[in-house]
Amino acid sequence: MPNTSATGGFLLPTSPDPVGDLDLDRKLNDLISGAAGLPGDLMRPRYQREPPPRPPPDTDWGSFGVIELDRVGPNYIQHVPDGNGRDVMKCEWDLRIFVSFYGPNCGRIAQRFLDGLEETQNHESAVANGLHLREMRTIAILGEQVNMSWYRRAELEILIRHKFSRDYDVLNILSAAGMVTSQGTSPEGPVEVDWNTELVQ
Repeated sequence: MPNTSATGGFLLPTSPDPVGDLDLDRKLNDLISGAAGLPGDLMRPRYQREPPPRPPPDTDWGSFGVIELDRVGPNYIQHVPDGNGRDVMKCEWDLRIFVSFYGPNCGRIAQRFLDGLEETQNHESAVANGLHLREMRTIAILGEQVNMSWYRRAELEILIRHKFSRDYDVLNILSAAGMVTSQGTSPEGPVEVDWNTELVQ
């Protein structure tokens, strides 16, 4: 059972982890293939354990990968007193995503993808998972030689902000007691006052 503020020790989130890793790849695959107009099996995450065979040079396809996670400033923490109480941490991370399109139409597909991202309906499913488009960058048209064949490819970067929250079991304070000591220059010396919230009417 996770620790709480009453037990001491390290606190772990009690809420589910946000979408990430392979689940994030699936969400991004849907977003990129949908906006680019490519079948889902022709838009592929990079760094797969067992990558599928590379399509031939005359096939339009793409790949993508999250290459950087950058936290946006300090997280915001708010205590929510409902029930036993909890802290809600609001988190924001920028995801830098590298996207490549291959094939004879790679340039126009890259343009269609970036233009399509600006259409609100095309990223509704991403927003539902806390993924918000932040920035789109220049398309570079390059060539790549594989097995004596030249592949055309278009490369670009997009920046997506991932917003999510984490809950921690920081419980409400039910009572507290202490002593207040003055630092004045009274002839009688410092004045000490005991206090206890349980005695407050």
